[in-house]
Amino acid sequence: MCGRNIRRPPQLRLIGELLYGSGLRLLKALSIRIEDVDLDHRQIMLSRGKGQRDRPALLLR
Repeated sequence: MCGRNIRRPPQLRLIGELLYGSGLRLLKALSIRIEDVDLDHRQIMLSRGKGQRDRPALLLR
């Protein structure tokens, strides 16, 4: 059985693209809120990163 014909929810594709394109880890990608995404600047603000500081993660095109 080939896995290419399986229909996946769009949320799974979005999470996969976030993981691949921005280098996020799974739990960090799952904790992103809509307010954290800035499409104009192509970045995601990640809260409580290293040193308990917020930091941006860039989105690839």
